[in-house]
Amino acid sequence: MLYGTPHLDDADRSVLEEIEQIRDELRLRLQAQMRQAGQLRRHLTARAIAGSNTIEGYAASVDDVEALMAGEQPLETDEATRREVEGYQRAMTYIQALSDAGDEFRYELGLLNSLHYMMQEHHPDKRPGRLRQRPVYITSPDDPMVPVYTGPDPELVAELMEEFIDWLNEGDLDAPVHIRASMAHLNLVKIHPWADGNGRMSRALSTLVFSREALMPPEFSSIEEWLGRGQNTYAYYQVLEEVGGPRWSPHDDTRPWIKFCLRAHHIQAQQAKRRVDLLGRA
Repeated sequence: MLYGTPHLDDADRSVLEEIEQIRDELRLRLQAQMRQAGQLRRHLTARAIAGSNTIEGYAASVDDVEALMAGEQPLETDEATRREVEGYQRAMTYIQALSDAGDEFRYELGLLNSLHYMMQEHHPDKRPGRLRQRPVYITSPDDPMVPVYTGPDPELVAELMEEFIDWLNEGDLDAPVHIRASMAHLNLVKIHPWADGNGRMSRALSTLVFSREALMPPEFSSIEEWLGRGQNTYAYYQVLEEVGGPRWSPHDDTRPWIKFCLRAHHIQAQQAKRRVDLLGRA
């Protein structure tokens, strides 16, 4: 059993309507500014990569991420962080490309394992691209010695991933894309199927759900930049701790998570619109 998609209340539906209005405006503006939009897409991708890796303790500036994306040497980023950023960039590049994969696309364990391998191949001791065989823990951002969540037993992981992939392909297909992306994020991070890299994979999967929607470039819907900012990161950990508690508890209420994600998407959409507006004035 997975964490279930909650029923939306009037406030949730109102926020979704506002997000969709902003996205509709963005789509029109991007179509009219195709050349400039490519530059902005690269910049937003760099911000998402920097944000997601910062959450995991690998801090790189947006300028350094953009340099790496262009095949140049970063000015400040150390070697360990460079490898993490490059791995995440490889996975995100493929995710962006999957937006036009067509009707033949299906979520599969092999796809998720491959994305994980792209991110983690420089950690061979952590079995990149293969499901974990040992217990796994999430530690507190305040004290890395204190576990705040224990993932499901290793013996359950393969079965949970099979159920999860079935849901990605067939479950809640009538739900708004922001809700499906948020629930994909939550369930994958709670299953914690790999020895490491689960947080980044969960955030990347959320972006993949948007990519498959194919209505606009997925980097305009990613909330990774917002999540990587100081207090937002702490709030992110807190809501993940609140929803589900210290162990796998799929019966728990997921409304706090959905409300958190909708707020993040609303703020990120406003920021994306401001950047497109500024681009139009340049």
